[in-house]
Amino acid sequence: MKKLFNATILIILSISYIRAGEYRGYANQMYILWQPNARAEALGRGYSTLTGNPFYAIYNPASTAFNTDLTVSFSQLKPNLFFSNKPRYNSIGVNYYDMHYGAFALNVLNFSWGEEFLSVDPTGDTIDKSIPQTNIYILNYSNKIMEDFTAGINLNYFRDDFGNKDLSAFAFDLGLLKKISISENPLSQNLLLGLSLSNILNAEVELDGQIDVLPSILRLSAAYNFVNQKNGLLPFAADLSIFAEYKDIVNAKYYTECKIGSELSLFNLVVLRGGYYYEWRNDYGYSRNAGRISELTYGFGIRIPFSEYIKTFPLEMKIDYSNLPTPIYNQDFEKAYKQYNVFSVIVNYSI
Repeated sequence: MKKLFNATILIILSISYIRAGEYRGYANQMYILWQPNARAEALGRGYSTLTGNPFYAIYNPASTAFNTDLTVSFSQLKPNLFFSNKPRYNSIGVNYYDMHYGAFALNVLNFSWGEEFLSVDPTGDTIDKSIPQTNIYILNYSNKIMEDFTAGINLNYFRDDFGNKDLSAFAFDLGLLKKISISENPLSQNLLLGLSLSNILNAEVELDGQIDVLPSILRLSAAYNFVNQKNGLLPFAADLSIFAEYKDIVNAKYYTECKIGSELSLFNLVVLRGGYYYEWRNDYGYSRNAGRISELTYGFGIRIPFSEYIKTFPLEMKIDYSNLPTPIYNQDFEKAYKQYNVFSVIVNYSI
């Protein structure tokens, strides 16, 4: 209990410190517009109670201690912008859990605009040709601090490359995740409670005297999980999860979000997902801009449990997909944006 109290106090004190700098939308393609994970997007754009994938350490650093053995994930998101369909947002992650030492994870996020841009001097001569891209490298550690209760920390290295200019910063995230078992037989029911805070030290980048603060995101989340095995109340295996979250960028006046989501797994093979989010945005005083945005989200997944068919091959693969409408922030572009696709693959190997 003392560890829980100390961790909670640390997060509360961090929130007070973060408010010193204001986030104004810098690098929003990495943090705000999209989530490069099909399951997260389909459920309403991510929750601090998601587990089973190294990528979810981004939402809550404590989540990786609930993963098992060795897990590798890859996702690609293809934004269809009105001016280009070449940008790509990729993520790759690996997670290893050891019952004695805890969980270690590494995630790499890359957003590339996919097109070459020219940098010119005042006379019009070309200084540099390059494809602008932004990368975030995230090193994660988490462990159990008591039964069914985990804490975690992320070390982030942010790097923005465009032309002959490079911006970089280090940031830290903290997270807590608690599992509460409700029942085991004949149905397994549990409740997950998540709390996380990213960028606790208010990291910032500077270019030509202009300072941009990275977002500090507070997440308060809950999830209810219902699991029916083959010999349970239903004659087939079925899992149902319901998620809810309050998200707030605490170093900004806007970017507050409420969301709900649900997923249904049937026969341990097929997963159906749906969600909804409602977000408050800055309209910058322009009537054509949206001050509030809401959207339904949806997607599906397929689980391939190789270990159930080949006992000597302890491998499980999950494939997730979602195809969603791009959020519209300006009424002038309502017909210009197209659907965007997210594709994810997760592989778990039992050692």
